[in-house]
Amino acid sequence: MMRRKDVVYRQPDPSARRRRRVVRLHVLLFRAGLGPLFRRRILLLHHTGRTSGHAHRTPLKVMQHDPADGSWTVVSTLGTRADWYRNLRQNPKTVIQFGNRHHAVTARFPSCGESHQRLPCVRLETTPAQPGAETAPPPRPGS
Repeated sequence: MMRRKDVVYRQPDPSARRRRRVVRLHVLLFRAGLGPLFRRRILLLHHTGRTSGHAHRTPLKVMQHDPADGSWTVVSTLGTRADWYRNLRQNPKTVIQFGNRHHAVTARFPSCGESHQRLPCVRLETTPAQPGAETAPPPRPGS
């Protein structure tokens, strides 16, 4: 039997802790209505957990934005292991916040160009039924 003093507690990696704080800061800024601060470089993806069903928000860097057809291209830097990527694979219809506007989108998974050939791309396209239409933000968890 192990004694309590024999148990070794590990501290989380400091760099991982900083990354979590940065992600939380982005989400808080979007929720406070300060999305335009990111100058169309970051969007906030609202997605549902594939197993838990809980609502999640993830800030993502926009690689390409085409306002004419209402599409955004983002890259998963963690590859197909990223939770948000796997959640979108399970449920591709979702909502994004770009600046101060919410858009209903459908995720498509095309192959990326040469510059990102090892990283999976996700193309978020405005839902065809409502092209360019702004939608209400999804309800917050617990409300």
